Amino acid sequence: MLGFGLYLYIGLYVAHIVTDLATDQGSRERRRFRSSGGWRAVDPWLDELQSAGVVLKDLETPQGADGRSGTRQLRRMVRRSQLAPLIPVILIVAMQLILGFAPWIAAALIAGYVALHSVSSVVVSTTETRAYENSWALFVLACLTKSALVFAGVVLAYEGILRLNQDAGHWTVAVACLVASFLLITYCYLPVTWLERRAMKHREARFATEASTEDTLFLRSFDDDTFELRTPMAGLGPRWSFVPGRRRFEEFAAAMLSRSTELVAIGRPGEKIPHLGASRTYWTDDTWQQAIRSTAAQTKALIVVAGRTQGLSWEVGQLKEMGLLPKTIVILPPDGAEGTRQRYQFLVDALEAPAAQQVPLELTGLITAVTFREDGTIEHLVAPGRDWSAYAGALLSFMATLEGATGLSRAEAQALQRIAQQEDLPGVGEIDADFAASAERTLNQHRVDSAHRAAGVVTLPLRHRSYLMRFLLKYGKAEQRGDLTGIIRLHQDVARWFSSHPDPQHGWVTVVQALELDAAEKLIDAGHYDDADELIEGVITTTEGPRVRVDPTEPAWDPVQIGHAGAELACRAAREQGDDDAEEAALHQLRDYTETHRLKSEAVQAANALAVFHQQRRQWEKVHVWSQTRWKEAAALGQTPDASTGARWSALALVELGRAQEAEAPVTESLRLARYSQHPDLLPPAVEAFTEVYLAAGKPAEALAELEALEREHSGEAAAQSAAAEQLTTALNRCLARVRDADPQPA
Repeated sequence: MLGFGLYLYIGLYVAHIVTDLATDQGSRERRRFRSSGGWRAVDPWLDELQSAGVVLKDLETPQGADGRSGTRQLRRMVRRSQLAPLIPVILIVAMQLILGFAPWIAAALIAGYVALHSVSSVVVSTTETRAYENSWALFVLACLTKSALVFAGVVLAYEGILRLNQDAGHWTVAVACLVASFLLITYCYLPVTWLERRAMKHREARFATEASTEDTLFLRSFDDDTFELRTPMAGLGPRWSFVPGRRRFEEFAAAMLSRSTELVAIGRPGEKIPHLGASRTYWTDDTWQQAIRSTAAQTKALIVVAGRTQGLSWEVGQLKEMGLLPKTIVILPPDGAEGTRQRYQFLVDALEAPAAQQVPLELTGLITAVTFREDGTIEHLVAPGRDWSAYAGALLSFMATLEGATGLSRAEAQALQRIAQQEDLPGVGEIDADFAASAERTLNQHRVDSAHRAAGVVTLPLRHRSYLMRFLLKYGKAEQRGDLTGIIRLHQDVARWFSSHPDPQHGWVTVVQALELDAAEKLIDAGHYDDADELIEGVITTTEGPRVRVDPTEPAWDPVQIGHAGAELACRAAREQGDDDAEEAALHQLRDYTETHRLKSEAVQAANALAVFHQQRRQWEKVHVWSQTRWKEAAALGQTPDASTGARWSALALVELGRAQEAEAPVTESLRLARYSQHPDLLPPAVEAFTEVYLAAGKPAEALAELEALEREHSGEAAAQSAAAEQLTTALNRCLARVRDADPQPA
């Protein structure tokens, strides 16, 4: 059995792949995006940009009604295609283990399979065939070299594994064999790459006046010739590799588009051996610009790598002047946050693009490429990480659009997905007709309302909203863990950041106020009342900030309402501590706050809270005062339930104080309001209170007359068997019995 040696050998490949993934800039971008909340975190801002006129295409979702694959499907498809060539190798190894034939036979079979795979890859690819059409001898040498390296690697792998399992005393030799085998098999394509670069010298590039309408012009700064990305698509022909590795972007693009077009480019002056990828031609400083113009006018498409050189700026300007932008795609390489911003800014400056078509620099990390509509409008192709699948999706989507497929915007693609999920799927014509309406709803959903702008609502800048969204995601994780210390530290960090990065419209003041309110609530939940009191005081007194629109889908944050929530939180904290004096002071503070900021409905509720507080302590004079306040203010606002209840409580408090004569007016008003309101549940307690007051005032006859009239008025409701009617009947019967017992003579 192969045992430990095989596990060690497999571990070498696993370590190689993990290290490669960890160091790939595009893969890191995708992991950071996923850990930061994914599309859920950035969708509101992208939707807002779309509503403002910025055109976005999401490469992750299907990009057309024909169901063209997004990058998710592309990654799955390539993984399957990457595993397929390994199946024969696995079968050969399994046969050797079962049948027990010599390892060198298995090595020869695997080497022969590699040679056959290389030849078949070249035969089916027109581009690869052209690469070797003038140097077939080099092609044969490349295949033999790669097969020989694979043969040697497999033999060494068997030798190392057997030595490690059978002869523990020679483990150094065994490990050396395994490492040598790993290097030979993993990098077997490197000599082949060098041989193919030699063959490139004999390839005749069709350029300038000889340019073909089937070719694609590849423009880049020579400094970007080293731009690499990790890809499982290691290349076609002899360059095929067992293990995914890094390839230059130019080489990757040439392989991706090899079945539909050939890349042509100007080579670096003085290079002796050209790079793989585009066919090269060489021009002097005096002639290269005219050659570019002539070739660009003839070729099928243009691929431009966004750079920071004046030469590339001239090329982009010429493409715009010649009207060639609709057949152009501009690639933004993963050059880090600052590098990407510089490249994007350099591009839009060269295009003289209107500000309304530009994406804020903070979101340029999502942009994989830029294409153009017929009228020159910029289209941004976005993906959650600029890895190989994002660039592959961008190139394939771009070429499909050139060939006549319908390119949909991000909003239209999402609208199509929603339509496709309906139970009754409309016909093709109905889908097309519904696209406009559905996409329009999506674009208008988050549009800033003009009334909000007139009311003084400010929008937090994208940079600040992005930072806040990252905080909310971390906050959610800390809350799930129950990590109070982590939550408070997060609040402090974010508040400190917003204080040190104030936005021009001072929206940060409102954000910090809201964060302090949330932190205070968490402290109260944990019983840390003293710490919470300090934050609450700041929340209540900080109301000078503007109303802030943080999320397009949510209402604006109002500093006055946040302060009111802080005052209510102070009442809760005092109540939970059982401090009557502190609770009364907090309730008065709440009432004063609502009056100061003219929160009329909230002021009514504050008066009610004070009345309840004093009623629980049987302080009837204060109950009467605050209930009367509630009654009068609610009546002025047309709030019948609060007005009726306030008047009733005021009357009952007066009865407790021995002032039943004064209670007649409020209780009569309470009964009147309840009688004609749309809330039937108000009437039974109003009847009870009316009876109580008039009996206390020594007027049973007047009470009897009113109650009998009320009974006749509602006599038909009992038959309805409604809960409210039953409660009213019960209350009337009980009150009539009490009144008749007090005054047996009919009124």
